[in-house]
Amino acid sequence: MTATATVEGNLVRDPELRYLNDGTATAKFTVAVNHRKKLGSEWIDDGASFFTVIAWRGIAETVANTLEKGVKVVVIGTMKERSWKTNEGETKKQLEITATSVSTSLRAARSSGAARPSQSAPAPVAYDDEPF
Repeated sequence: MTATATVEGNLVRDPELRYLNDGTATAKFTVAVNHRKKLGSEWIDDGASFFTVIAWRGIAETVANTLEKGVKVVVIGTMKERSWKTNEGETKKQLEITATSVSTSLRAARSSGAARPSQSAPAPVAYDDEPF
């Protein structure tokens, strides 16, 4: 079963970039989503969920070249549960997201306070004849 997922969290470690034999890029990284809850008037930590993310091709290369441990990201993709057996015969399960989009999150960003320079409106175009 697959489902569309959107997660926002922090990279646990730097992305690992690899190339398949045919040259296709793939990057693997883990996103930690911290859970907080309000207890009275205070917010307290309530654990975390960890998601393994796989990115392909251009997204993989961009992720590996621009993101690093600790960066807050938003990942959109297809989530599925992957299972495997260990050498001891124990079945393990993990949620894995195949990314269709990865971007940095601005939720915790701080502005420098400097305003961006405004762009002036383009000059009006004069027509000799009716344009339509």
